[in-house]
Amino acid sequence: MDDRSQRPAPPLAPWGPRAAARLVDVAVVTIPALIVALVFSLIWMGAQLTLNLASNSSGATQDKFAVIFSVALYLCLTAYDVVTLTKLRKTFGKHLLKIRVASLDNRSFEQPIPFSTVLVRAAVFHLWVLFFWTNIVLVAGLAIASLIAYVLWPLWDTPYRQGLHDKLARTVVVRTG
Repeated sequence: MDDRSQRPAPPLAPWGPRAAARLVDVAVVTIPALIVALVFSLIWMGAQLTLNLASNSSGATQDKFAVIFSVALYLCLTAYDVVTLTKLRKTFGKHLLKIRVASLDNRSFEQPIPFSTVLVRAAVFHLWVLFFWTNIVLVAGLAIASLIAYVLWPLWDTPYRQGLHDKLARTVVVRTG
């Protein structure tokens, strides 16, 4: 029998390292993601303006900039989580804080996490970013709701200390060291 199946599951990560890891990821990833989203949005806008000038149409391209920017930012943030969690089971912030994501469907917590599981977890976590283009009141409300659902929820959740994104994806965050 495989030794790994006999090992006890690693302990769940406390809330502090989880929150600190997310702050590190925000600091490290958000600036490059904002730049990529901005560049992509400007390229898209330039192409639309060129097409509008060539066809003598007066489309409201500027109004679409915020939507394109929101989608591009969402895709960048989600892609970061999907790539790092699929390959390493941890983001840069989680690596620094010695925690990682594990699937509840694999009780040893040692197996790779399926792509679909990681995609659901990341897509749900960053969903509120898609609404950046709307009014500030809606964005603020969604940001607060996301903070409660994804960041604060593990404080009172039992038995696995999961945020709602973890519950939907059936994942937990565990200590690695």
